[in-house]
Amino acid sequence: MIATGKRKIESGKQYDHLFDRPIGNFIVKKRDARVSDTVSLMQKTIRETRQDTVKIAMALKRSRVRETSKAIWEFCFKHFQYTQDARGREQVRRPARSWADRFKGIDCDCFTVFIGSILYNLQIPFLIRLARYQKDQFEHVYPVALDENQNEIIIDCVVHDFDYEVGYTQKKDIEMDLEYLNGVPQERYNEFGDLIRFQNDLPIDAEDLFLDEMELEGLDGRAERLARKTKRKGKRQSKKAVR
Repeated sequence: MIATGKRKIESGKQYDHLFDRPIGNFIVKKRDARVSDTVSLMQKTIRETRQDTVKIAMALKRSRVRETSKAIWEFCFKHFQYTQDARGREQVRRPARSWADRFKGIDCDCFTVFIGSILYNLQIPFLIRLARYQKDQFEHVYPVALDENQNEIIIDCVVHDFDYEVGYTQKKDIEMDLEYLNGVPQERYNEFGDLIRFQNDLPIDAEDLFLDEMELEGLDGRAERLARKTKRKGKRQSKKAVR
């Protein structure tokens, strides 16, 4: 397991205005979650909370991918304490929550989401790398940016050097697909056609991000979702008939 101990970090108060202040609640998404569950949640969080890092992404952007990656690594290494999650507990924070918890400390999952969100905003392609060292399961995760020539750049803020990774016995890379981003979206519609508004102050750790989805989990929720979808489909067909 990667272990570097506590380090002295800077306050970073001059950057507070670049992040929204989150509500400090916890939501349990899945008990006895597997690595694949955690990775899926990380990918979802990166995509759906990208507005958290729009401002800091612009502040850290440089002319080349390697320079930008180094600026991101230095910012995170200097301003975030590293702390492992408690045994048997995986927490995934959105970037705004990680910033709020930076003195208490975040783990490699949260580092990956924070950095991945910045890379996502800057349209820099990257991988989410899982690494195994001694145990029979993956123990560490970190983002790997790809420069203009598809060369790998390690952005692991748990270790103490930029573009460095500890030797592993096994790795698994998950590609992060990028979408074209034209500004920060103000409105979105879910699969039922209902309006979704981004809520920067939603509960953060291991969250579903949108309350409608959280309220419709389980078998009863599935039935309700199907009912809404059928209703929405009927409305669309009615509109077409009128035209």
